[in-house]
Parts: sequence; C-alpha cells; structure tokens
Amino acid sequence: METSRPSPVSPHMETSRPSPVSMKILSAGVYLIMSMPIWGQSFSTETQHVRKVLDASTFDNCEQVEAAARQTGPGTTDRVFAADLYSKKDWWAEMPFIARGMASQAINWINETKVRGIPPSARFYSVGGRYKFLCRDTGGHITQALGPGGDPLRLALSAGTFEIWHFQFSAISMAHVFVTTEVALDKINGDEVLAEVTRRLEARYVFLAIRSDPWFYGYSGDTAPYAYADLSNALTEEEYAASRTITCTTGSKCRLGPSLVPK
Repeated sequence: METSRPSPVSPHMETSRPSPVSMKILSAGVYLIMSMPIWGQSFSTETQHVRKVLDASTFDNCEQVEAAARQTGPGTTDRVFAADLYSKKDWWAEMPFIARGMASQAINWINETKVRGIPPSARFYSVGGRYKFLCRDTGGHITQALGPGGDPLRLALSAGTFEIWHFQFSAISMAHVFVTTEVALDKINGDEVLAEVTRRLEARYVFLAIRSDPWFYGYSGDTAPYAYADLSNALTEEEYAASRTITCTTGSKCRLGPSLVPK
C-alpha cells in the first residue's frame, strides 16, 4: 500500500489509491479485530466498552438516563470508556457488518432505519474525567449534554477544530476512532490528529478515519457511528465513492485517498 510519489498537497501524509486486494485484506482484518466488543460491566485494567439495559420508562426523560449513565463505569471518574444504554422494552444493538460490502450494508441500514426509526437509546463517552452524553428519548428526540470541563471529544489542533465522532475499543485494546472536521482534508496533519487521539483516549493502538462528514461507510464494522447522526443527510453510495478519507494506523503513515468501498 506504499506509494513512491509523495502527496503534492501535504508533507504529512501520502495520497494513494490502495490496491483492491490489499484493502480487502485490511478491511477484513480491521473488522475481525473490531467485531469483538467487550460486553457487560466487568472492568479490568484496560479501557473498555459497557452496555446496560434500563427500564423503558427511564427514556421518557433523558435526564434520568444521564443520571443512570453517570453511574455506569469502572468506578473511577478519570477512566476512558464508552457506554451504550438501551430500553428493556425495545432493546437493540448495533448491527454488525461483514467485511465485504460494508459500505452498501451501511447505506441499506440507514435507508431502512429512516422508515422504521430507532428505539430509545443513549451513549455516554467518558474521557479524562469529562463526559459527553447523547440520548434518544421515547418520543424520538435527541438531546446532548456535556459534563463539567467541556466536550472531551473536541480536539483543537494546528489546522483547526476536530471532533471525535465515535470511538470503540476491541478486546485487545485497539481503538477504532472516527473523526470529523470542517478543515480541508489536504490541509490536515494526520500524524498530529493520530497522536492527540492516542493521547486523549489512552490507547495502545489506533485505527483512525478522518472525514468531512460522519458517513464512515467503508471503515466501521457496525452501525454505531450512525445511531445519533441526522440520517436525512446520509450520502448515497455514489456520493460516498466520490469522497475522500484520511486513514491512519499506529506505526504506519497516514494516507489521504478515495473512500474505501469494499467489493
């Protein structure tokens, strides 16, 4: 996946079109790693992900859900973790994708979800003693709340402002991180973003995707990044294929190239 010609637009990354074979292998490998989320609420010394089911009535008021979310975690406020909270009545979980065809599967799920809707749910991100909370109540309204200290997922870097749209950890402590920004992709120092994400999330290894929108079709192994997005603005497969994405992995060079569309 190396290219002998450096990017004419940025000294910080290489722009290349990955070979179909190598990207299929990468896609399959990343998916297999990331398809092993940690369930339950038993926390070890590693950063983890927890899922919790609440009484359906709790979702009548997202403030109640937020209070429950703040009690969910490894027992210390400075740990990094993500928690998903669901209703007992309408329990659901992110739908996993197989490695091949992730983009088309994501688009199909979005189109179907526009019709059937998503049951009440919430997501709680805890990073360095601060938190961000997203909640969809019984009526389908989405609210957002930040804990003291501001947004822990906002990154202020040399090129501008970035947002960690979603992150999740595998059972081997690899972080799969999705970042959005309004900064032109060819002006971004991908290595700088990767370094800050790694530091902020206290991660050992990171797979990072950076886009100008939250439609990470070819890079997410499940529907999690889209659960609180405005699905009415979702890209079509043709629009996505014409877009670009920066990808970075710990120990490798960042690259700006065509968005991954596994065939």
